Amino acid sequence: MKNKQTLAVAAIVVVGAITAALILGMGRNKPATDERGNAAGKESAQAAAGVAIKGPHGGKLFTDGDFGLEITVFEQGTEPEFRLY
Repeated sequence: MKNKQTLAVAAIVVVGAITAALILGMGRNKPATDERGNAAGKESAQAAAGVAIKGPHGGKLFTDGDFGLEITVFEQGTEPEFRLY
């Protein structure tokens, strides 16, 4: 009985570890490209080089195709808060 329980726990741990590795590794080595396979613009080249891209509000700008998200931290006269644009 104890061997079955140990085997079941080990199987669950192995499946969990494999699933976590797959989720964390998704898209890691895929650079952003356009329909011709070229780098998808200046932002992608800067992001690949590790340069932070500034948005119009002074925060970090994250882009994916036509979608973009800018994140800032506001701390003037209030408790720190994130602002998303």
